Amino acid sequence: MRYTPLPPNLFKPFLGASQLLVLAVGLSIVPIRTPSAQALDFTFGSTSTLSQEMIDGLNMAGDNWSSVFTDDITVNLSVGAEGFSSSALGSFRPSRVNVSYQDFVNGLSSDSNLSADDRTALNFLPKSNDFDLLLNPEFDLLINGTRNHPSGQPGNLNPYVDADGDCNNRSIRLTTANARALGLPGGGTSNCSNRASNSVNDGTLSFNSNTRWDFDPSDGIDAGSYDFVGVATQGLGVILGMVSGVDVLDFNTTKGPSDNPVFFDDEILSFVSPSDLFRFSEDSVNLASENDSQNLIDWTTGRTNAQGQEVDKYFSIDGGQTKIASFSTGQKFGDGNRASSWKADDLTGEYLGIFEPSPATGQRLFITENDRRILDVTGWDLDPAVQPPDGPPNSQPPRPKPPTPPPDSVAVPEAGHGLGAAVLVAIALGRYLRNRSRR
Repeated sequence: MRYTPLPPNLFKPFLGASQLLVLAVGLSIVPIRTPSAQALDFTFGSTSTLSQEMIDGLNMAGDNWSSVFTDDITVNLSVGAEGFSSSALGSFRPSRVNVSYQDFVNGLSSDSNLSADDRTALNFLPKSNDFDLLLNPEFDLLINGTRNHPSGQPGNLNPYVDADGDCNNRSIRLTTANARALGLPGGGTSNCSNRASNSVNDGTLSFNSNTRWDFDPSDGIDAGSYDFVGVATQGLGVILGMVSGVDVLDFNTTKGPSDNPVFFDDEILSFVSPSDLFRFSEDSVNLASENDSQNLIDWTTGRTNAQGQEVDKYFSIDGGQTKIASFSTGQKFGDGNRASSWKADDLTGEYLGIFEPSPATGQRLFITENDRRILDVTGWDLDPAVQPPDGPPNSQPPRPKPPTPPPDSVAVPEAGHGLGAAVLVAIALGRYLRNRSRR
């Protein structure tokens, strides 16, 4: 068994006019924000590269989320600005940790401020029918592109049901900010694949100083400029937990024949995020009953149906019965955008929320009900007294943009995170050697 992923620095997904760039940025921290009396707060650190307009914009972005959620925590971030060599708008890198699925569910259910959506979500969270359910609570999922694909063809994109109770069925990977909102330990609780964060911060935000920014969204966004406050609000939302482990699968599956294919067994891909527990498709709903699962999340990358149409992956809190909004499906094998975002407005004709993967110049970005609901059911406390409308009165409609071709096939470990590809290789090698020693 040999795993040969390419170095992570060969691939840089980005949030530019269409995606999210993963960069490692060294930042010296200087506080620029004092915690307010509001429960949810943000503390930013900065280098002198941040302009005063950027500082003010970051504070406005923090207030956008503080006015929505009431969790009594402070999210600590490193922030900075630099001239990117690409057209990327920014780099958002949350710190992350693994917890057991049971601890994650316990954290959700012990919340004293459960919303109606929270109660529905808890009722429909995946449950396995295995005999060891009480000892090892787990979830089943639809997956593809793995080395141990049951077809015998590594990387096969046809979906299959993974219900064997391995690490990827029992572990949740979430941002440290999300973990603290749930009262979970910062060092994680998973007994397998526990890649705990060693960062003192909850994440890093970096913005492209070469971009033409509009820092005042109150009067609309100037033509030819990007909405800085909107992009910063999206970045903070990523730190709060709007991420998908499907990006890891997407990046580590080889596209077509290759001399150095990169595939991993499904058990190694223990990157299911809280939002992934609410990711469904028509296939996953239909296959759930056939496989004796209460429900079945869709953790596949890309793929098309028998008619050659892209399979819709969507947000649902009732086991896939009711669709709320569509997700993007992957850079390499999906629609060209990262799975950690809503479906792009230029593909749907509808702006779905702040997690828009391809902001346009002149477009104002704003938080919608979709954004509030997905962060609510993944662990944040929604303020019932504050329900702002979906967008400002002068919000612009989405405008068509040419599609961005997916990048060349390369492998990276975890999107938006500093975990090295060597970690995945070490995990695979360790399990291989352990199994050999038992023979």
